[in-house]
Amino acid sequence: MTAMIYKNHTGRESLVTIPDQIDGEAITAIGAKAFLGIRQIEKLVLPATITEIGDWAFSHMSNLFELDMPANPIRFGKKVFLDCSSLRCIHLFPDHSGNPGLPYFMADIAAVFADVNLLDPVWAVSPANHESWMNAYDTLLISYLQQDDLVGFEPIFYGWVNDEDADVSQKPAYLHKQRSTKVRLAFRRLLCDLHLSDAHRDILYTYLREHMPWGSQPFGHTAVWDYLPKEYGHDIQYYPILKQAGALPLEHIPELVEHLSNASPEVIAWILKYQEENQDHFDFFDSLSL
Repeated sequence: MTAMIYKNHTGRESLVTIPDQIDGEAITAIGAKAFLGIRQIEKLVLPATITEIGDWAFSHMSNLFELDMPANPIRFGKKVFLDCSSLRCIHLFPDHSGNPGLPYFMADIAAVFADVNLLDPVWAVSPANHESWMNAYDTLLISYLQQDDLVGFEPIFYGWVNDEDADVSQKPAYLHKQRSTKVRLAFRRLLCDLHLSDAHRDILYTYLREHMPWGSQPFGHTAVWDYLPKEYGHDIQYYPILKQAGALPLEHIPELVEHLSNASPEVIAWILKYQEENQDHFDFFDSLSL
């Protein structure tokens, strides 16, 4: 069987499954720009025969949410996932890592960190080497969390390249995107904490705690607090993490409940139960300071 390159997708489906062969030719590569700018695709399934993905193959697929990809040695070209802002899951098959969080972490590597070295399916799924892959992922994650939120922002210049010629109107939108992404990644790693070191766990807890209004706010904003109502107000799994991070001091529970006025009943019930179970302990030690 001869090999061929899948060069130019022309369909308009939201779910696309590429066959492993066409007319007796095995599809072993996705060509450069094969899916460039195609916005209607939400899920893409690659065949097990793929060993190469060309430059800009999936760039600007702004609605691509999920990708299924074989755990083969794959050569990736330049900027394969550029501006795939909706990508959340890359499922590798077969996956022997034993890590339920791997699809999310692979998507982070592709769409957020754009790190070709870690975009290695064989390394990621290997039971023997998966811990080293996660350690490398965590190093990238911590570096990303600690960098300035404006890293990567480029204003548009008109005329001469002077400060007064710069259009920075997109700066608030960029900051919103960066901060919401950082909060999402911190929560996700703590939810899927296989091979997470104590040192990295403490850094993630600190990030969540310091970005609440009662944190020391070294970054000058309260992103965790800001995104809680809309993005995390209906999922109870995030609040035990905030508790463990020390981000839910009892004296601020009434303020938090008011802030989450539109949250799910389960979330509000959990917060009030947490307050009730710890109130006597809090009142006792608080009285010692009088």
